[in-house]
Amino acid sequence: MLGLDEVRNELLNEIDLISDEDANRKPFEDGWSIAQVIEHIHLVERAIASQLKHGLFEESETPFPTKPLDPLLDRTKKVKVFLSHLEPKEEFQTLDSLKKKLGKSREQLREAYEQLDPHVLTHKAAVYPPLGLLPLSQWIEVAAAHEKRHIEQIREIKKTLFKREN
Repeated sequence: MLGLDEVRNELLNEIDLISDEDANRKPFEDGWSIAQVIEHIHLVERAIASQLKHGLFEESETPFPTKPLDPLLDRTKKVKVFLSHLEPKEEFQTLDSLKKKLGKSREQLREAYEQLDPHVLTHKAAVYPPLGLLPLSQWIEVAAAHEKRHIEQIREIKKTLFKREN
């Protein structure tokens, strides 16, 4: 299982020496900047927290089966943003402000998850569009896998941006 803290530390290490200007540069006209990727991670994490608190769930007498999350980590398969409010803005953002947003959404996610009854974690499920119906027990791992996927995207963006300068 991917740990939230480990993945977050990996993300922060990946962006540690990047300037705000470089973070806001797009590698391609139709691509996202590093800042946009970070904002998207924040938006998804906030949406997962909201889903855990207020979502519509399917219930079952028996525990819902878990699913492999490997498809989320596969960067060869493009995944479209399935809700418009998860799309990042086209505006300059500092890494400092983005790190604060990440801290806030992580706090919201932890709070929402910790308030769930352990029985609910396995006997209620919600749809995560790229993977389908997942028990709530997997949603923290989904947040970590989603972030890990985008760390790889940030690495790809950095290679493209900094290769052009050499």
